[in-house]
Amino acid sequence: ELNLDNNSLASFSLLLTLPSLVVLRLNHNKITCCSNDGSNTNQSRPQSAPSSGYSNNGGSSNNGNSGGGNGMIVGKRNLAVSPLEVLLLGFNRIASIEELELERFPNLRVLHLQSNQLTTLQGLSICTSLRELVLNKNRIRKLDAASVQGLSVIHELHLQENGLRYLDFISDLTSLQSLHLGYNRISDIVELEKLSHLDHLVNIALNNNPVSRRQLYRFTLLVQLQTVRWIDGREATWEERERAELILSKGERNPSLLYAQRIGNILPGNNGVTGGISGGNAFTVRSQPGSHVVKLPGQPVQLSALQGASFHPTF
Repeated sequence: ELNLDNNSLASFSLLLTLPSLVVLRLNHNKITCCSNDGSNTNQSRPQSAPSSGYSNNGGSSNNGNSGGGNGMIVGKRNLAVSPLEVLLLGFNRIASIEELELERFPNLRVLHLQSNQLTTLQGLSICTSLRELVLNKNRIRKLDAASVQGLSVIHELHLQENGLRYLDFISDLTSLQSLHLGYNRISDIVELEKLSHLDHLVNIALNNNPVSRRQLYRFTLLVQLQTVRWIDGREATWEERERAELILSKGERNPSLLYAQRIGNILPGNNGVTGGISGGNAFTVRSQPGSHVVKLPGQPVQLSALQGASFHPTF
């Protein structure tokens, strides 16, 4: 392990010649890239010790050249390959992941890039062994499935304080166990439905997103995520899960109908939309609160539209 936190380094390629370096700490530097010489070749780099097995193909290079057995291990772009498994680059000046030349690290398992200047994840998909990724406090406003392609074994992902609004990128990250998305701009409760296939998720944090202030937010997560044990730092009890299942019955798990499960009081006003209760009696839901309250029976309610409706559910 090598700790070079709190220095003024601008690059770190020369450190990769250390043959047994597994953990490299470079937080709080001035790093923008791996190599600052503008070259992607290893022509001027010194030779490393014989292969220790940390390569893409059992210790041999991808181009079939290992320098006669004692030369530098090289990768697809003729770059020196490092045995590095943990790379901590928080609080630097990194604007592009591609500039980090991550193909050098085929065994990389932990990557921290918090508090940098990233706007995309282009260049990250090559890290197919990555287990933990920290990207808090960057400028990543939008991600899709292609952005995280290749991260099929990732277990822990931190994307707090980035301005994210949608969870479209989450579909292929089926190995996730811990997901941290606090302090973003996720507001639509329908986005929570995109988490339903995360069958290994144990810990999720969506605190300080607009959606976390919505009614039934926590119950929705409990129903969508059967394995989750912690939500926003608070443990999910079996009693709470049973209550969520009771309130959000199997027929009403569609997020667009979540508020229609057990409505007790509706505040009428102008511009109503029509619905009905299970007994077949019609009623009207108004989008603006009025001066009186209409009391409905406590049985489940089916609505034809909910957009803009104002009401107080009682359970």
